[in-house]
Amino acid sequence: MQAVERLASAAAEEAEPLVERVLAEVSVRVPEYQRALVAAGEDPRAVCAGTVLLLLGALADHDLIPLAAPNIRRAGRTRCAAGVALDGMLEALALEKELVGRELEERARAAGSPAEVVLLAERRLDQVASGVTSALARGYMDALRERTREEQRSLAAVVDVAAAVNRSLDVAEVAQAGLASISSAVGADAALLWVVRDGDDELVLAYTSGLRWDEDGALRDSPPAAIALLMRARQAGAPVRGPLLVGTRTVLTSALGVGLRSRGDLVGVMVAGVREPREFSWSEQGLLAAGADHLTAALIRAEKHRREARTDALTGLSNRQEFERQVERAVSGAQRHRRPLALALVDLDGLKEINDRWGHAAGDRALKSVAQALLSAVRATDICARVGGDEFALAMPDSTVEHATEVIKRVQQAVERIHAADFEARLRLSAGVAGWKPGMPWPELFKVADARLYREKRRHHRERRGV
Repeated sequence: MQAVERLASAAAEEAEPLVERVLAEVSVRVPEYQRALVAAGEDPRAVCAGTVLLLLGALADHDLIPLAAPNIRRAGRTRCAAGVALDGMLEALALEKELVGRELEERARAAGSPAEVVLLAERRLDQVASGVTSALARGYMDALRERTREEQRSLAAVVDVAAAVNRSLDVAEVAQAGLASISSAVGADAALLWVVRDGDDELVLAYTSGLRWDEDGALRDSPPAAIALLMRARQAGAPVRGPLLVGTRTVLTSALGVGLRSRGDLVGVMVAGVREPREFSWSEQGLLAAGADHLTAALIRAEKHRREARTDALTGLSNRQEFERQVERAVSGAQRHRRPLALALVDLDGLKEINDRWGHAAGDRALKSVAQALLSAVRATDICARVGGDEFALAMPDSTVEHATEVIKRVQQAVERIHAADFEARLRLSAGVAGWKPGMPWPELFKVADARLYREKRRHHRERRGV
């Protein structure tokens, strides 16, 4: 055994040429392993030299492998995490062991050592290499088990997020549940959601979870363009890292931001983070991205449900319930700011006749024509709805009865010009316009407009009969 130790010690003292030969051989026979080491940030030559010296050192010192086993196991775990393949690592180790064995054999022959020394060196080298292989493989399996557990935890967290955002069809409830569950899944102190405002491309802070009132206020008072992490997340296709700053104030020291997209269009931006310095793992970043996808789908579904619940399916205008809610708010605003408000009720004359003579499809087209004429004549701040089968309503904040009457005349003229072959007759509208007076409840405003509409419908009816 002392002869083997002397051979190994001598080879270790003159290891430089051996390391170069081993490195060259590994480069040719296991090139993907060396590329993987480089990608993992390791120096292939340093790794090769370390392995060669470890094999030679263990031949001279029987306690070296047990002492080095924790570090070897750690190296296996680290390389697994970095994406180095186990088969390439073990193939390179087998090749290194083979070349070290050949070096020892050549030295033994050159020294005139008996064949028994060569055989003993080979058996001892097999034992040493087996110990190194075992430690590397165990470390690699440690990392694989850890990765599997992490993937299972992430999967369970994604399932929890999906369940949380699908419990309701209310937009606010979906957003708050999504922020709370995603924040919990990635271990964040707080989560925030900016949404794209209707009608433009501006982001608005809509929902937060876990913020103090002063932090929330500072973020709402700050323009989105001044929040660097928000702007970076808006442009990026994957989660971005950094602090969440408002001016010189740090709200979240370590945060992740991710854009919420649907069919390529930006829906919003979500940010989750902590107040103390911390590194978010790749799995947590992936979890945030997956959670954002589920939250986006749930928000779009809830928003669609909200629109459908408040919108007339045929014309796309607000339905009666939504119109009444908006008119009630408009009356409150007029009362508070002492501004005028006009309400018009519009009725399509002869819809039953159109349906009877040319079919309900023609009647539907006539109703759509009226809706389009209304939308073309009103302002963005006006409230337009279909409130019955052939009845429409228009609320015009900051408008007098005279102005509303002129708008309705333009709508009537536009509708009367429609002379589609489907109808073989002009479409005609009746209308009633009323102005709000201080202290008047909104149902009374409806009643006045409806009475005037009824008078005009009777007049049109007498005209058709030639009375």
